[in-house]
Amino acid sequence: MSLRTKMMLSIFVFLLLVFGLLTLNLLLDAKHRATVEAERSADLTARVVGDLVRTWTARFPSWSEDAWAELSRKLVLSELISGWTIVGRKEGGLQVMISNEEKPETILHDEQERLNLTKAMSEIIVEPGGTRLYVPIQTAQGERFAARLNVRGAAGPGVEIARHAVLQDDLGDLGRA
Repeated sequence: MSLRTKMMLSIFVFLLLVFGLLTLNLLLDAKHRATVEAERSADLTARVVGDLVRTWTARFPSWSEDAWAELSRKLVLSELISGWTIVGRKEGGLQVMISNEEKPETILHDEQERLNLTKAMSEIIVEPGGTRLYVPIQTAQGERFAARLNVRGAAGPGVEIARHAVLQDDLGDLGRA
C-alpha cells in the first residue's frame, strides 16, 4: 500500500472517530437536557399540586373528614394525577391519611418509600423520568403532610400540567355553584 493511501486511510479513520465522538457528545447532552427538563416540569407539577391542595382546603376551618373528602374528590377528577397516597405523622411514624391505591399500607412497609415520604414532609422529590413525585403539603390550617403522586405520562411540559390542574379546579368550583 502506498504512503498516500495510508495517509488517506488514517485521515478517514481520524475523521470517523471525531465524528463519532461529536455525535456521542450530542446524544449525551440531549439526554441530560431532557432529564433536567423532566425534573423541572415535575418540580413545577409538585408546586402546583401543593398550592391547589391549600386552595382546595382553605375553606375548612380545621383539617377534618370533610377536608379529606374534598381533597379525594378533587384528586379523582384530576387529569394530571393517576394515583396518590397522602401520609401524615402520627405517634411512632407515618400513617396513610387518604389514598386511591389498592393497598396503601404496603407503601409504608417499603423502606425506600418510607424514606421518600419522610423527606417529602419538607422537600420535593422527583423519581427519574418524572412520573412519580413526593410532595410536601402544608394545608391552610398549618398541618404538614407528604403526598406520593403518580403522574399520568411524564411530568412535562409544566405549562400544560398547570393548565390541566387549574382547569380541573375550575370545573370543581362549577359543581359547587
